[in-house]
Amino acid sequence: MYQFRRSLCLIIICLSLCIANNLFAQADSAGKGIKWVEGLSWEQVKLKALNENRFIFVDAYATWCAPCKKMDKEVYSNEQVGNALNPQFISVRVQMDQTAKDDQLVLKWYTVAKQFETQYGIEGYPSFLFFGPDGKLVYKALGMRNATEFIELTKKALTNPEDRYKESIIRFKNKELDYLSMPDLAREARQRKDKQTAIEIAGEFKQKYLDKLEGKEAFSGDNLFFIADFSWDIMKSDDRYFQFFYNNPAMADSIMKRTISQKVIQNIIYKEEIVDKIYTDGKPLSSSMPDWKKIQEIIRKKYGQPYIKMFFPDNQIKYFAIAHDWKNYIKYVNEKIGMYSPKVNGRALGPYGDSWTLNHYAWNLFLQCGDEKLLKKTLRWVDMAIKLDTSSYGANYIDTKANILYRMNRVKEAIQLQEFAVIRSRSDKAIVETLKKMKAGLPTWQLN
Repeated sequence: MYQFRRSLCLIIICLSLCIANNLFAQADSAGKGIKWVEGLSWEQVKLKALNENRFIFVDAYATWCAPCKKMDKEVYSNEQVGNALNPQFISVRVQMDQTAKDDQLVLKWYTVAKQFETQYGIEGYPSFLFFGPDGKLVYKALGMRNATEFIELTKKALTNPEDRYKESIIRFKNKELDYLSMPDLAREARQRKDKQTAIEIAGEFKQKYLDKLEGKEAFSGDNLFFIADFSWDIMKSDDRYFQFFYNNPAMADSIMKRTISQKVIQNIIYKEEIVDKIYTDGKPLSSSMPDWKKIQEIIRKKYGQPYIKMFFPDNQIKYFAIAHDWKNYIKYVNEKIGMYSPKVNGRALGPYGDSWTLNHYAWNLFLQCGDEKLLKKTLRWVDMAIKLDTSSYGANYIDTKANILYRMNRVKEAIQLQEFAVIRSRSDKAIVETLKKMKAGLPTWQLN
């Protein structure tokens, strides 16, 4: 009996030690990785960073984002990542989407999340935002990273932005930059107005990395969005990515969580079938008239009739405006008006509204053409715009008509109408200034 009790005690002690060790191991594991700050507002986080002279790391994630969950499991919990971040960063997680299950902590950050999305141009998830102790954004990146890559990312955030950018460009030129750093660098180059470098980096990333991927990885959300983002410069209609967008637009939008596939398709068709055939460096390719019928027939055969309505007569109007062929410009504007009857609050003529578009067409000709006969033909467009918009904004259309009359040397009528525009606009500064010029006999358009 004694022996049995002794054995039982030993078993209980061993079990207790195992449970204790397990609990200590869990506690030790929980202490590893990134230490997230919770319960503070964004203003309080910034104040804390300022007082402690520490940077801020914001993990912008979405509940549906699989790479975000992978980052949680494999990267943010990593001890080395925690050691790299915790001493120098205050780390905050911000949920960017909204769900029915959101608690009060998430609800309080809804406004900030929306602000981050628009102010910092968040284009996908996970997105990483790094702020200096003064609360100003110093670096941002997009997309899944492993632990080593993420630690390198934090080092970049701590580096002077100019030095970091120059160093990354040198590494790219020397073929030393890893492929996964290229998307962020391409976007940064574009943001810095370094267009050619951005295109070069984007093209290299596609050719040397994306084009060699196979299966689902090639068409992941991040990869598809990058291709869409730089589609004008790095994608062609015979490309497998274009074919994916063209044949599976709804699927592509679903993967990217954005409705942009149709825009990507239109851009490539427009570039290859119109821009490349009639322009060079943004100017008409030759003095001869483009063969519009031939261009339209090629588009119709390749892509179908709907794309004809998408591109014409808009691109004819644009072409003749660039070429300063105002007779044909007027012809195709009138053709478009005939195709889509302008309406109050209508948007058939353009995304900013029928009245705005009519006024835009007239104003564009007024600024660049002094032919009284041609100017007279634009008055019909402005009259339609004025009739369609009786709000205070309609004063801008009255201003346009007054300017056209003034350039036609119908000065008295122009001044009377401009005085009415001043009243209607509640003394808008620009409209008042134009009236002063008219009364002084000065041009209201820019002289060549």
